[in-house]
Amino acid sequence: MGVPLIVVDEERRVRRFTPQAAHIFHLAKGESGQSLTSIGCNLSLPGLPELLDSVIVDNKCVEQTVSGGGRHYEMRAFPFVHEAGEQQGAILTFYDQTEQFRREQEFKALADHSPDIVARFDHTRPWWTNHL
Repeated sequence: MGVPLIVVDEERRVRRFTPQAAHIFHLAKGESGQSLTSIGCNLSLPGLPELLDSVIVDNKCVEQTVSGGGRHYEMRAFPFVHEAGEQQGAILTFYDQTEQFRREQEFKALADHSPDIVARFDHTRPWWTNHL
């Protein structure tokens, strides 16, 4: 299975997208040239225009967790730079995290009902505990 990927130009118009991206945005084959911010989406992306500005204008990479329709994704947005170094837009990718999210919810539900302290660590620091 491929990764949903969308390439937009400096004006936020869709230039290219993978077929998997059509499961997230309401895109059909051959529908390039539309503004990404005016296309319907199955995810909650209220700050999409500002996110695209941050990537395209400020040349920043952005990562955030987004969800909708029972699915959870890690969205990554990168500047799209021409081989000559010229900024040409942004690339958005969506990595499906639904199964990981479901497992995390199951873990927390089990841990919350445990009489023992249960902790999950990120390297050496506690990331989550059921009791303090």
